[in-house]
Amino acid sequence: MKASELFINGIQNLLSSNFLTAGKDVTEFLMLLSSDEELKSVLRSANENSRFEAEFERVFVRRNPLPRQNGKVVSLITNLLYRIDTGSIPLAELLNYVYPDSDKGEAYKLFLSDYVMPYAECFINLLIGEPEEEVKEPNNTFFDKMNEDVTALCDRFRLDLQSLSVPVDKTVELTERTNGLVYTLSFKDSLLTKNAFCGLSNTLRLFGVKSEFENELRRILTLYGVL
Repeated sequence: MKASELFINGIQNLLSSNFLTAGKDVTEFLMLLSSDEELKSVLRSANENSRFEAEFERVFVRRNPLPRQNGKVVSLITNLLYRIDTGSIPLAELLNYVYPDSDKGEAYKLFLSDYVMPYAECFINLLIGEPEEEVKEPNNTFFDKMNEDVTALCDRFRLDLQSLSVPVDKTVELTERTNGLVYTLSFKDSLLTKNAFCGLSNTLRLFGVKSEFENELRRILTLYGVL
């Protein structure tokens, strides 16, 4: 399995975790990072001249935004995950400090959204290693993996529609919107996929359909840089 696919599988598992399973999932993710030479090379490069304590204080203690540089974000969050894994930074205490008004379950979801998701995007940018000033050609590996993940999720959603008590006419339109989104993936054009997602998302909200499907789809498309 290519390093990009390995990372995407691992980070998706971590992003799908909850507070109760976080310990196991963080450990598995860190083991994955250490199992591949290309992933370790990204980490070695990101950690050059890194200053974890200073960055941790700036971001998590003084509550400043994450750094703008991909490498600094990757270094900071990877080192934080290692410290969470070893217990030198207790996860529960970190969540209580950063999100004092949320319970642990909700705080952990916010932590994943606010810090781990941007980390995933920065890691992928470093993994691709394409100069920003160059026009980027579609990366077939990422498009193929995104196609696989999105299609599987949409297939499950179409089956779930039958159990959501959605009227037939709305089910038909949502199915057509979902099929349209999957169809855009064949063009390997991020803008087309983004537009199709926005249309489907608006329709779900218009019809008042409450499902984890939209959040999961948004997370996947964000991970692949579509949103």
